[in-house]
Amino acid sequence: MSQVFDRCGVAIYPVRQVNLGHQDNVGATSGDGAAAGDRTDLASLETLDQFAGLTGGRPNAGRDTGAVLKQAMDDLHSSYQIGYDPPAGNWDSKFHKLRVECKRKGVRIQAKTGYYAWPEPPGTETKQVIEAAISPVFDAAEIGLRGTLSTDLKDPGASHFEVRIDANDIAFSHEGDQYTAQLRLAVIGYLADGRTQASAVIPLDLSYNPQKYDEALKEGIPTHNLVLGDNMKKARLIVFDRGSNTF
Repeated sequence: MSQVFDRCGVAIYPVRQVNLGHQDNVGATSGDGAAAGDRTDLASLETLDQFAGLTGGRPNAGRDTGAVLKQAMDDLHSSYQIGYDPPAGNWDSKFHKLRVECKRKGVRIQAKTGYYAWPEPPGTETKQVIEAAISPVFDAAEIGLRGTLSTDLKDPGASHFEVRIDANDIAFSHEGDQYTAQLRLAVIGYLADGRTQASAVIPLDLSYNPQKYDEALKEGIPTHNLVLGDNMKKARLIVFDRGSNTF
């Protein structure tokens, strides 16, 4: 189960909820107040915390669902991303443990306890992100977009979609005097008959000098001219940042 959640980029925040009038037996073992035959191994706090650790959630998050949801959103917007490239031989479909430490006293680090080394062909993650973004009714807010829509003068049935991406939300790599990033774009069309239609993935590889980088931070990153067909009831633009795995 943790593998499925991890693949989907879902962090588990366990919430302990006990019905009024019932004894809180979460974490109990037979003879410690648990009813005979209870699946105490699946209901233990250790198991819930293990799910959190494997997916990057907060162990023992609490009992108030609203407070835990707020904590999850706060963690999302006040986090750092670190990474490294494992050796080629480590992509063995096994679980590899990780441990992140901080030398500063009093700091509590919340991070995944490991990763699954799945050997996947290039483009798999981008495809999964686009497929996952088709169904939800809510838009992701990790990468800011600013766009304008105009009608094609030669083809009144088609529309042009011009978008600028907020460069402040993109994970640029800085080496020497170059700022680089790898973005992948796709347009999801929602047709009048209820079907969805995804465009081909559009690569947008960026390489800016300091001047161009400063301009992008102020004015945004221009995208390719996107054309929407006349049979689309609505459309959704997906921008996937390969550097931060956000969209």
